Amino acid sequence: MIKILIVEDEEPISDLIRMNLVKAGYHCVCAFDGNEAQTGSARSGLISFC
Repeated sequence: MIKILIVEDEEPISDLIRMNLVKAGYHCVCAFDGNEAQTGSARSGLISFC
């Protein structure tokens, strides 16, 4: 399954994006700022930062 990282600081917009992507068959992880995106995605194996 493809994992998608959603980075959006507005929670209602993030929820809407996630809802549509999940309906399309994707697994989504949400982050609400750049720091959370970088640390959370690296921890979950979504993105490898060098």
